[in-house]
Amino acid sequence: MLAAMLLALLAGCGGRGDEAAIAVPFNPSLGRPIYYRYDVVQQGATGTRRRASAFRIQFERDAHGTAMVLTSVRRDLSPWPADRHPAPLVERRFLLGASGQLRALANEPAYWSALEQAMSRDGGAEARTAIQAERESRRLPDRERMLHVAGDASEVTFFAGTSYSRQPTERPAGKASIHGPIEFMRQTSVARLSEDRVTLLQTLEMPRERLQAMADTLRGRYGGSPDIGSRLVSMSWRVTVELDRHTGLLVSRRTIQDIASVEGGRTLRFVTTTRLQRVPAPSRDRRTPPRPQ
Repeated sequence: MLAAMLLALLAGCGGRGDEAAIAVPFNPSLGRPIYYRYDVVQQGATGTRRRASAFRIQFERDAHGTAMVLTSVRRDLSPWPADRHPAPLVERRFLLGASGQLRALANEPAYWSALEQAMSRDGGAEARTAIQAERESRRLPDRERMLHVAGDASEVTFFAGTSYSRQPTERPAGKASIHGPIEFMRQTSVARLSEDRVTLLQTLEMPRERLQAMADTLRGRYGGSPDIGSRLVSMSWRVTVELDRHTGLLVSRRTIQDIASVEGGRTLRFVTTTRLQRVPAPSRDRRTPPRPQ
C-alpha cells in the first residue's frame, strides 16, 4: 500500500515541456533476470524495526507487446500486522504499455487464489483480517490495483518513458493516491547526470491542513503504533531515484519519511528509511551473467 501511495505522489514529476529536460526511455533487455532487494528501517520511541524482501523480474515479448514477469524471492516476517502473511511465490505476469506502465495482470485469478491460500495457512484473526483486506483491494480501480499487486516491483518501470527537468520545479502534487486525493508540495530536479545514470531528487511535504486526515490512516497501517501520536505535527519525504539512462529501469531508490506527532504533551519522531536497489543474481540462479551494477 505504501509503495502505491508513494508512486501516486511521485506521478507527474516529469518535465515534458522543458527544453532542458533529460529524456529517459523505456528499453529493457529481454529474457534476462534482474534482481532487486527492498529494505525498510523504522526508528521511533519504541526502538528500531527492520524488514526486507527480494524479487526477480524478467521482460519478455508477447502478442500484446512487452510483459514483466515478477517472482518473489524472499520476504522476512514483518513486525507489522498488515504484513505478516507470506508473499506468494506464484509468478505475476504484467502486461506493460509503451512507456512501461502496468496495464494488466495476465494471470490475475491465479495470483489472488495463491495469495489467499498462503494467508489461510497462517490461521487466526490476523490472517482473516489480512484476507478481507486483500479481497477489498480487488475492487480498486485498475491502476491502483496493479500498483498494489506489483508492490515494490512497480517502481522498476515507473520512471521510464518520460523526461525530467534539470531545474528544480515546485508545485502541488495533485494525483490521487489510494487513500484519496492528497495534495503535497514537492520539489523535483535532476541532481546528477552521467553517461549511464540519471539521479532525481524529490522532496515532498504534507500541508498542515491535511495532516490530521492522515493520522488515523497511519496508526491503522502500523497497528496503532505508539510511535505515532494522535496529533500529527509534520510529515515529509526526501526521495533519491537513480535510473539507467539506456533502459529507463530503476537502479536504486532511497526514501526517508519523517513523521512528527504529539501524544500526551510529548513530541514523537518516527523515521522510516526505505531502499530499493538492483543487486547481483544469487549464485544458484546465475543462468546468465549479471549485468554490471
